[in-house]
Amino acid sequence: MSRVLSFVVLAGALAVAACKSAPPPPPPPTIVRIDVSALDKVNPDHSGRPSPVLVRVYELKATAAFDSADFFTLYGKDQATLGADLNAKNEFLLKPGEKQSVEQTAQPGTKFVAVVAAYRDIEHARWRAAVPVPPNQTTVMSVRIDTADVSIAAQRASPPPSRAAKK
Repeated sequence: MSRVLSFVVLAGALAVAACKSAPPPPPPPTIVRIDVSALDKVNPDHSGRPSPVLVRVYELKATAAFDSADFFTLYGKDQATLGADLNAKNEFLLKPGEKQSVEQTAQPGTKFVAVVAAYRDIEHARWRAAVPVPPNQTTVMSVRIDTADVSIAAQRASPPPSRAAKK
């Protein structure tokens, strides 16, 4: 009798295990493609000639410290100023008319992409911008470095073509 009972319990356990569904797949990663374009007349010097501009791109958890910092504090001590809100940073020098692209998986906790442009006439420039990063999708950020103004436009990347569409 105990053999029959053991067999029934074992068969029941196997049946329950077989009916369990597979765990759900993990959510897709958060990917950010950042396309930065410096216009031809970017960052004019005192004679009006275009000049290279240093650009920093930050991944942030929040923007309060970024939004409240003055340029020189943020530029000189970004890690101390942004503290725990700073997830990642890229920096590059763009010549007038030059473009730079970066694609990366966002660090865990990233909620915003923020950009700083180190213009010569910083007092008369709009030197920072930030936009939210939607989680679990690929987002294309178009950063425009204008004469004395930085702006970001974000849009969801087009999904890859489905397998049915390839046939």
